[in-house]
Amino acid sequence: MDSYGSVPSRGGGSRMVMNSPISSTRLDRLVADVAAQEPATVVDIGCGWGEALIRVLEQVPDCRGTGIDLHGPDIDRARASTRDRCVENRSTFIAGDAGSFDDSADLAINIGSYQAFSDVETALRRFHTIVKPGGRLLFGTEIWMSIPTDVQLSNMWKDASVDDCMLLADIVDVIAATGWRVLDLQESSRDEWDAFECGLMRDREEWLVANPSAPGVEEMSRELDEHRRRWLRGHRDVMGFATFVLGPIGKVNLEDGE
Repeated sequence: MDSYGSVPSRGGGSRMVMNSPISSTRLDRLVADVAAQEPATVVDIGCGWGEALIRVLEQVPDCRGTGIDLHGPDIDRARASTRDRCVENRSTFIAGDAGSFDDSADLAINIGSYQAFSDVETALRRFHTIVKPGGRLLFGTEIWMSIPTDVQLSNMWKDASVDDCMLLADIVDVIAATGWRVLDLQESSRDEWDAFECGLMRDREEWLVANPSAPGVEEMSRELDEHRRRWLRGHRDVMGFATFVLGPIGKVNLEDGE
């Protein structure tokens, strides 16, 4: 009987730096920016496998960090990384609801995970209760580079809508309206997006190439082909990703948005 080994999980991302379209070089620049404030505490809400948080801990030797994410395998990977990179004694990773965090920190990270608080505006308001005065928020989110056409939306994910993202200028307006100032703004490149999309599929594509006669190959091939089609015919060059270094300028009313 043939032995094909275990099938890689969807979105495992073992070859990816982050589960967002951000290169290692760009991440280093962002981390250097927020680490320059020498935060004593950092929390990464929706941390994935904790790469951004771990890099902050590597840059700031006295800093302690907490990462929270719903996806257990990512938390396991984060914990393994802290052991390999000698920051285990300064980090805590929690598999759970990221939106339930009720402590504060000098630096908060929320990259591609605003959904933990419903929407972008709600997330930005909520972070006023987390980031200490004078602290920083490293915030990343998808954006529309241009408003997608109906044809492009039909080639994206199920029930894709214009309301799923905002234009960059509109997000900056929301940032200002919720009591934050933009200290830095970086937009991911097409190369970063391409690396991200290929990275999402790479483990399973490699398995297919190595196991062309395995059971289920046809189904997996169709699934990956559909993912790639939706990317190339749908959101490529339409959806972008922006990452901000934000500083708070005052509290906002968390209930009515005034």
